[in-house]
Amino acid sequence: MEYYKILSIVLTDDISFEDITNKIAIAFNIKLQTVNDDGRLLSVGETEKYKVIVIDRYDDLSDLLCDENYVLDIDLHQEIFQEKEILEEEIISILKCNKISWERGIWAPWAPGDITNGYREIFPKN
Repeated sequence: MEYYKILSIVLTDDISFEDITNKIAIAFNIKLQTVNDDGRLLSVGETEKYKVIVIDRYDDLSDLLCDENYVLDIDLHQEIFQEKEILEEEIISILKCNKISWERGIWAPWAPGDITNGYREIFPKN
């Protein structure tokens, strides 16, 4: 299936990678497969609408490569990327209902060289 990498969300829960992946799996009602991608753990799963990727904040290769937060990437299926505003509300609702803390998300242009759909930040609603 073809995907567009669209949304990256900075997660702020200060828990282990195993715990955050379990929370995400339950929230999105999916199984996540964890792999080591060049020193960084990734947990990947799919729904009917998008691929969910949880990226570990730690890097096995170097402390210099570590991040402060986990990242949740949402890659939309090609057929439904036009519905991204509806999906944004759905994803925000899933995070809120499952008490997953986050500080911001960034919508990225969906195609290489696409300047009509620039970057856009989103923030949690209180």
